[in-house]
Amino acid sequence: MMISITSFSPSKTVFLIFYCFFQLLLSTLSFASKDFHPVVQNTGNLLDLTNNTVTSILHGPQGRLWIGTHQGLYKYDGNKPILYTPKNRIRHYIPESNISDIDNSESGTIWLSTYGGTLSRYNPLNDSFIPASTIKKTPKLLSITKISATFSEVIWIGTRNGVTTYLPKISTYSELMTVDSDSEPIGRIIDIVALSPTMAVATTDRGLYSLEALGSLTKPSPPSLVVTNINHLTPFPTTLSEPKKDSFWLGSTDGEIAKISSDLTIVFNTMLPESASISSIIDNGNLVFIGTDKGIWIYNYEKDTFSHINDKNSLLSNNHITSLYFFDELLWVGTYNGLNLITASQFNLTNSANSIIKNEVLAIESDSQGSIWIGTYEGLFHKPHLANPKLDLTLGFQEIEIPDERIMSLAAKNDDIWIGTRHNGVFTIDINRLGTTKQLLPGSLSNAAVTSILHMDNNTSWVGTYNYGLLKIDSSGVARLKKHPEKEKSLTERSITLLSHSEDKKTFIVGSENNLYLYSPTQDIFKSLNIELLDIKNKPTFLSLFQSSRGTTWLGTLNHGPLLTHHKLDGTATQRLSRVTDHPTLSSSAVYAFQEDDQENIWASTSTGIYLLNYRGQVMKRFGVSDGLQGNDFNFGASHKDHKGRIYFGGSNGYNRFDPSEVTLNETVPPMLLTNLKIAGQSPTFNKAIHDITSVELNHKDYYVNFEFSALDYLDPANNIYRYKLLGFDPDWVDIGNRNSATYTNLPAGDYTLHIQGASASGVWNREGISVQIKVNPPPWLSWWAYSLYALLAAFIAWHIKRIYDNYVIRERAIALAHDMQVAADRASDEIQEQLDQQSILVETIHHFNLDQLAYVQRCFERYSDLLPADLADALSNDFNNRIEAFICLENALYYRFEELLADLHAYTESLYSILLRAENQPQSSVALSQISIINLVSTQLIPAQLALPLSIVIYELLSNAIVHAFEQDSRSCFIRISLEECPDLTSHFKLLVQDNGIGMPANISLENPDTEGMRAVVQAIRHLNGTLQIERDSGTKVLALVPIPEPRF
Repeated sequence: MMISITSFSPSKTVFLIFYCFFQLLLSTLSFASKDFHPVVQNTGNLLDLTNNTVTSILHGPQGRLWIGTHQGLYKYDGNKPILYTPKNRIRHYIPESNISDIDNSESGTIWLSTYGGTLSRYNPLNDSFIPASTIKKTPKLLSITKISATFSEVIWIGTRNGVTTYLPKISTYSELMTVDSDSEPIGRIIDIVALSPTMAVATTDRGLYSLEALGSLTKPSPPSLVVTNINHLTPFPTTLSEPKKDSFWLGSTDGEIAKISSDLTIVFNTMLPESASISSIIDNGNLVFIGTDKGIWIYNYEKDTFSHINDKNSLLSNNHITSLYFFDELLWVGTYNGLNLITASQFNLTNSANSIIKNEVLAIESDSQGSIWIGTYEGLFHKPHLANPKLDLTLGFQEIEIPDERIMSLAAKNDDIWIGTRHNGVFTIDINRLGTTKQLLPGSLSNAAVTSILHMDNNTSWVGTYNYGLLKIDSSGVARLKKHPEKEKSLTERSITLLSHSEDKKTFIVGSENNLYLYSPTQDIFKSLNIELLDIKNKPTFLSLFQSSRGTTWLGTLNHGPLLTHHKLDGTATQRLSRVTDHPTLSSSAVYAFQEDDQENIWASTSTGIYLLNYRGQVMKRFGVSDGLQGNDFNFGASHKDHKGRIYFGGSNGYNRFDPSEVTLNETVPPMLLTNLKIAGQSPTFNKAIHDITSVELNHKDYYVNFEFSALDYLDPANNIYRYKLLGFDPDWVDIGNRNSATYTNLPAGDYTLHIQGASASGVWNREGISVQIKVNPPPWLSWWAYSLYALLAAFIAWHIKRIYDNYVIRERAIALAHDMQVAADRASDEIQEQLDQQSILVETIHHFNLDQLAYVQRCFERYSDLLPADLADALSNDFNNRIEAFICLENALYYRFEELLADLHAYTESLYSILLRAENQPQSSVALSQISIINLVSTQLIPAQLALPLSIVIYELLSNAIVHAFEQDSRSCFIRISLEECPDLTSHFKLLVQDNGIGMPANISLENPDTEGMRAVVQAIRHLNGTLQIERDSGTKVLALVPIPEPRF
């Protein structure tokens, strides 16, 4: 919030009186230059310091804020304060809670003093303060009131009854000095400032003193102190500023301030505009901040002017200032009732606190004379334009009486101001006659709820309403837009939210909550614009529309932030609208109005502040309450840009005005700090401070880990935003808004890197942020040695399984091979069988063929035998038929086996003697055939056909000869034995034996030259077989033939 500041110059009394006269009409004055305005924030509730006296403030080495109070010490990092008390024994401990001062040395060590007389040093390892150690007896310090720890070698300590020093390197206090060089009591130290390690200046309740340490600061013997009274500079000193450029400022109880050089001489002095006791003073170059018991005075050293801030013209919690601290353009103010923050604003704020206007600003307009008109929900206000720029904005506003004070819209036309009201239609006011109003809407339209007014160049005006749709006003009167039977696309919506000129100003766009229409003046119709929303699921509610000088169109929505298209809304094609930004706050804000500055940047008033965007839609800066805005939430349609290029935005707490060309952007990157770390709900102990931790190691029991962090930007800490990403786990950045913690549960074992980034409320990101290496160790059963055991076990199991598998595979393979072999064998057997069947058929065919041939030969012989003499024919016929029958028997005894022709001579012999023993076949036999017994001992073994054929001839000849000639007519018990077997005495030979018990073969038969045809055939056959033949004639005839067994053909 901007406050009213009274500015004084002691040397300009007339000008002072003039300013006092117009003080209630002031809207802004600056800290140092025009249009920079102080903004006071009460942080007491945020830091829980309400009703708590702040005694000291320090901006620590890591960027955190330390606040000393009577109830303890607070550490603040922009998120939540941490209270240090004596009750906290492990962390956040301080020896005493009644804090008197806190300071830090050039080496970064923080020192704390208490009214109980304790000096403590901050230990970042356990986040606590420990009493300063000493090797000698500590002097009796009744109460420490002030310390100065600027230089690392020495701590200057002011007490209730004197001054001493503490030397950290040798852990020793110097002797407490209670009197000065004139042996006069020093009194209670109020303030003390070190000018060098051996020089200091102190204010006491008895005056001003210079302090000097004589002796070494590093030797065991502490230096002695010399205290000199320098009351001649000022008789009632109270406080000192830190030295800057070889000088410092001194304040007193009567309101005098003096600039003192390093040689302790007065350079300049002056008095506050009113008497006040000065408690704190800060030198900030051209500006000197002075804390008193009547508020804060800001002295401009160059201009010799004063500005005053108190609890009446600002949110200052209490006029009694206890401490001031300035850093990063922020002035922290400690009071009897909490802590305040003062910043310099670039936005002029006008509201009921500094003017007569009402706070709820809904419309802003400037007329043809350059005067400003402000429409609020409680009246209309007018501020005349002043020709003299030195008096600009000093005469204040005039309230204009109108029938309906609820102003919703303003629009200037020539010398008239058109006023749209909440329930009474449209009025006009002549700017030259401010007291005259005129109602423009007749009849029932006079209670229209007006949302917007738009004037066209053709002297036609359009009025958008909530309850009567769109109204047209021209020279012919007022017409309500209704559905036309011949105009299908005519606009008939009842609630109109916006009216906006097209880029060429020749036509305009009408918006309802969910639709946009383009007016075609040539056809006098409204065409519905086809809009395609990219990456937006729900159709948004439109609140504002603006066409920039670049031809782009900006649309403000209720909950989807600003939308942008880089094309004109001319109705010729579908317009594709996309989100302007992925800013976590703006992308979900309500956007009420747009204005463009001379740099083609876009300023947008929203529900979360004012945003500055470039023409591409990138957020350049966000401004909030802490920047001096009337509030974060603005009002729908309450915006204006005047002829000077200044932009106005209105809200529920007044309106802000600013010149975009004079707004500077703070691009300071906020420091990032790791503030806390919890593992499984506990805060572990580390060998370094939390903010210095760069790596964390977790075990399997650390089921969750929580990181807390802060962006150290104190201007608007509640709106600082954060995001984080765990490399190796998170696929993308996790945006968490203003939450400042990241938690991970049950992280898998492995190495990770946590990156944390933060941004100030202004939108400036710290891209480097914080990086923490995280190593998650596996549980014992998942460690490397466990995996080694698992690997060995797995190898053994795999070997065993492989063995079983191999056996199974071998068995299955064997079965498969056996099956394949069986299949192959069956296939081969089938093929062989098929071949055998074919061969059998062939053999059978040949067999029958041979039988047919023998039968044919036999028939032929019988036909030719009829030509021979009867006795010769009978003899030849009988013999020939027997031989043919013998061949037939042999043919029937042949078998084709294993691709070889074999013969069964046993079966042949059986068939043969059954034929030869028939009487018709042996007419010449001398004995009855029935008396002859033939013993067939021929082996059933199949023998090759080439051997069987000659042997069958031999058997036939010998058997038929024995039947015919071996027995006498009266012989009884005649037998013939035939045997054929392998010779046991002679390998690879067959032995054929034909034996009878007849009369024996005649002795005149010679085997070398047989004289009978039959014996000749026998001899020739045996010779053909390379065999031998023997005949024995005792007790019958025994014919023995030995025939070699031929070698197999294959």
